[in-house]
Amino acid sequence: MLHELDHADGDQPEYMGYRSKRFLRWVAFLICSIISLGSAIDAAKYAEFKANENKQNQKWVISCAGISVGLALIAVCVQLNGRFWIIFNNTKVEGFLLLILVAFWAAEVAVATDYRHGLAVSYNGAVVNGNLYYFSWAGFIALLSLLVSFLRSSWQVDLVGEINNRAIRLNCWTAFLVCTFVVMGSSANTWDHLCSNDEAGAKFCRLTMFGIILGVTGTVIALTIIGLKIVGKSLFHAEVGLAVALLITYAFGVAHITSERGPGAPLGNLYYFTWGSLISCFAVCASLYEEYSSSKEDMPLPGDREIFGGPSPQYPPHQQQPQQEQFGNPSAAAPPSRQQYQQPRQRGRREPNDNQSWEDGDVHDML
Repeated sequence: MLHELDHADGDQPEYMGYRSKRFLRWVAFLICSIISLGSAIDAAKYAEFKANENKQNQKWVISCAGISVGLALIAVCVQLNGRFWIIFNNTKVEGFLLLILVAFWAAEVAVATDYRHGLAVSYNGAVVNGNLYYFSWAGFIALLSLLVSFLRSSWQVDLVGEINNRAIRLNCWTAFLVCTFVVMGSSANTWDHLCSNDEAGAKFCRLTMFGIILGVTGTVIALTIIGLKIVGKSLFHAEVGLAVALLITYAFGVAHITSERGPGAPLGNLYYFTWGSLISCFAVCASLYEEYSSSKEDMPLPGDREIFGGPSPQYPPHQQQPQQEQFGNPSAAAPPSRQQYQQPRQRGRREPNDNQSWEDGDVHDML
């Protein structure tokens, strides 16, 4: 009531209505944390592996999920009260809380989606606990979204905008780097788990090694291109060649790695991120084609220079240059003035008097 009286003149306080632009994201993360916590408890009860090391990792996942639920619940409740919201939103308290949660949740996702711990993924890499697997990744993505939004509103650091403005296609190459890095790690885990002890067939191990090579190659190429773009160097033709080569190899990799006898056949990290690498690489190639098409449209035709007198590169061929560009050169001849147009040329002809008019020949000479 006091707040309503204080702002009766129409000026609403900032915490009226929606508490924060990130309030719904905090609620979404809280839901993901609750589901992950319940799924982790159930998975620990019926885990495939009962070794002490696995039990410790399972307890770690449960602890991370439980701490995340508590912190997310505090953040949501604080934003429901205007007085506490003022000291939480866009302050160091929220930033420090987000950093802690990102660290906890990254460790939780890494352990929960590892087949060696018997939680969300089975012995052969297939997802056996969908709630734990999918909501762990969903919670991690929600946290990253919260962190990016906090940096943009509190510190004026727009990560997405900086990436887009720094260089074209930098966001696509970053997404490809993340996906191909996960492909490399998942293939290496599968090799250590099944192929190092000769527990899998020869074809399975060959495809697993192909996944490792593909992931390493994609990671090196993506890091190189991202580094060149960050320092301001752009090699269009080299980027086209590498992107097309990666698209072809990943199309071949998706067809074989995710086949029935491939290491990515079960729905897991290797399956999803192999497809993610192909899709992000296709996005890179599509952006390159759009840039090439736009440059072809702006390129002058062979006869445009003779027709338009050599237009400046910044003006399209079908447009004329402004007058200041045509006569801006001091050495060029100045345009004729109005008096010069009106003054008749002296070529020995007679001037008419009041009773005479111009003859056809005189009019012709003047024109």
